[in-house]
Amino acid sequence: MVCEQLECDTQSGCIKLYGALDLDSVANVWHQGEELVRSGEIGLIDLSAVERTDSAGVALLVEWSRAAREAGVSLAFRDAPQQMRAIIRASGVEDVLRMVARGGEGLEERMD
Repeated sequence: MVCEQLECDTQSGCIKLYGALDLDSVANVWHQGEELVRSGEIGLIDLSAVERTDSAGVALLVEWSRAAREAGVSLAFRDAPQQMRAIIRASGVEDVLRMVARGGEGLEERMD
């Protein structure tokens, strides 16, 4: 199943998510993204085009991080929207999700 909310570029090792990442849409990308992360082909999730999110979107990121750890794969997230950052802080999962700054892979990004 190909989801229009998920664009994958295995050459660059990046998944880009689009639109709403909420309870209604997470199921559409969950398994496809998890398989890509576990395969080791993906090491970066670009969140810059996520327009709206809720706790289900953050749960998705936590689960992909868990899957990456289990597979021995390094996974980072880039350009989380402010709404998502607020949920991440409120949920206390900052230490679980590795955020990086655009153009600086491997540079930790503060969750301001």
